[in-house]
Amino acid sequence: VDCLDKMAADGGVSMEDQMKELVRLVKQQTAELQGCQHELQLLKQRVLSLEERVPKEDATKARTARRKGQSVGAADGPVSALTSRAASTNSSARSSLRKTGMPRKKLAPKLSIDIETKELVIGNTVNVLFPPVDHTEDDAEPNVPEESLTLSRVHGYNAKNRHNVFYSRSGCVLFDAGCFVLVMNPETGEQRIYEGHEDLIWSLTLHPDGVVVASSAQARQYTSAPGIRFWDVETFATLHVLQHAELNHQVDAMVFSPNNPALLAVALAQEQTLSLWDWESHTLLTKVKVGADLLHVGFNSQTHHLVAAGRRHLSFWNLEAKSSQDDVSLTKKTAIFQPRQSPAAVLCSMTAPDGSLVTGDSSGDILVWSRPIPNFKIAKAIDGAHSGGVAALVATEHGFLSGGVRDGLVKLWGWDYQLYPVDVGEQNEIQLDGGVRALCNISIDGTLSLSQFFAGTSVHSIVSVDAGEAAVEWLCWGNGATTNLTMDRTRPNLGYITCKDGTIRGWDFGTHAPVSATRFV
Repeated sequence: VDCLDKMAADGGVSMEDQMKELVRLVKQQTAELQGCQHELQLLKQRVLSLEERVPKEDATKARTARRKGQSVGAADGPVSALTSRAASTNSSARSSLRKTGMPRKKLAPKLSIDIETKELVIGNTVNVLFPPVDHTEDDAEPNVPEESLTLSRVHGYNAKNRHNVFYSRSGCVLFDAGCFVLVMNPETGEQRIYEGHEDLIWSLTLHPDGVVVASSAQARQYTSAPGIRFWDVETFATLHVLQHAELNHQVDAMVFSPNNPALLAVALAQEQTLSLWDWESHTLLTKVKVGADLLHVGFNSQTHHLVAAGRRHLSFWNLEAKSSQDDVSLTKKTAIFQPRQSPAAVLCSMTAPDGSLVTGDSSGDILVWSRPIPNFKIAKAIDGAHSGGVAALVATEHGFLSGGVRDGLVKLWGWDYQLYPVDVGEQNEIQLDGGVRALCNISIDGTLSLSQFFAGTSVHSIVSVDAGEAAVEWLCWGNGATTNLTMDRTRPNLGYITCKDGTIRGWDFGTHAPVSATRFV
C-alpha cells in the first residue's frame, strides 16, 4: 500500500501501471505466505515426532532398568531391588531428556526465505527472477544483446587416440582435440573447427578421396549408441549420421577401404567385434567376433584382405562377395609368429608396393608378412626398429616411415627394409619431443612425399617435419593436462600454462604461437 501511495503521489504513473504493480506485489506476498505455511507444517511435524519419540525412549530404557533391578533383587533382597530400579529409571529418563534437545535424525528438509534476494530454499537453492517495475512486453526485444560467443581457436591435440592425423585434398592437416575436429592450414596457420560432436572424439579417419571424414565420439551416459558422423572437410557440411544397434559402444578404430570407397571397417574393443559397413546406405554387411581388444584395423590396398590388430592378437580377413552386393563374408587367415615370440600387442600396419602387409608391434619390431599359403607367415623382420613400440607406419612410393611411441624417433626406410640413404645435411632419423602417436605424409601433385610429413606426439602437439632440410616446426602446440593459466599483466596476449608433465609453457594468444617451454621435472 505504501508503494502504491508513493506512486500515486508522484502523479506520473497511470492507473494501469498501478494495477500491474499491485498484481506483482500480491503474487510476491502470496509466494511468501505459501513458504511460511510450508515452514509451519514442517515445524508441527517436527514437534509431533519429538513428542512421540520421548515417551518411547523413556519406556524402553525404564523396562531395561527394571529388568536389571529384578536380577539384582533376586540376589540381594526386595529392598535393594526397589532402590536400584528407581535409580536406573530416573537416570535413563534424565539421559533421554538431554538428548531430545537436539534430535539426531533430520526430520524435514531445510526451508528458508530471503525476501531481499527473492530466493526460496527447500533443500536446494532456487533463484527466482523478478522483472523490473518499469518493464513492459513491448521493450523486451530491443534490450536483448546481439553479441554472442564464437569459438575461434583450439590449442592441443588428443594424444590418447591413435592414427588420428590426416592430410586432406585441399592441403590441410586434420586432427582431433577434445570434442572438436580441427582442420588447419599449415602455411597460414588458419584453423577451422568442426563442432558436430558433444563429447570426446574417440575415432577419426579420412576417406581415400581426401574429402569425406568419418568421426565418432565417446558414448554419452544414458544414450544408446555414439554413432558415426560423415562430413565434408571443405564445406563442413554433415552428410549423414550412422546410428545402428550394432554400434552400441564407442568405436575404437575405423578405416575406409581404398579399393571399394563404399566400405567402412569398424572395430569395437569392448565387444571384441569387427564389422563391415556400406556407409552410404547405412547397411551392415557382415560382423565377426574377433575375441581380442582391437587397437587397429586396416585394409590391404592391393588385395581384398583386412587386418585386425590388438592386444595379443593379429588376424587377416579375406573379404569375399556372395550373391548380392550387400551380402559379403569375412574368412579368417591366421598369422603365425613361430618361431618368434608373439608380441604383447600389434599397433599398426601398412601395405608395401609389392602387396605385402607390414606390421609394427609393441616389441619395437617391424614384420613383413608373406601371402597366405595357406596362412600368413613372417617373410622378413626388422628387429629392434625402435626401442619401444612401433606406433605408426606410413607407406610411400620411395619408402616408408615408422614412428616410435617411446623413443620419439621417426625413421625413414627404403623398400629394401634398410634405413633410407641420405646426403649431407639430410636425416633419416628425426627426434621429436614426445612419443609418436600418428604420422601422415604431404601429398605433392598426387604423390606422397617421404621426407615431408606431419606427426602427432604424446605431448599433445602436432609438428611439421622436413627430413631433407632437417627441420622440425611446431604446427599446433598442445598443453596436455593443464593445471593453471596465468596471464602476463604487462603483455596482455602472453600467458603461461603449467602442465602435469612438469613443464611451464608460454603462449602468445594474439598470434596463436608458442613462446617458450621450460621443464622442471
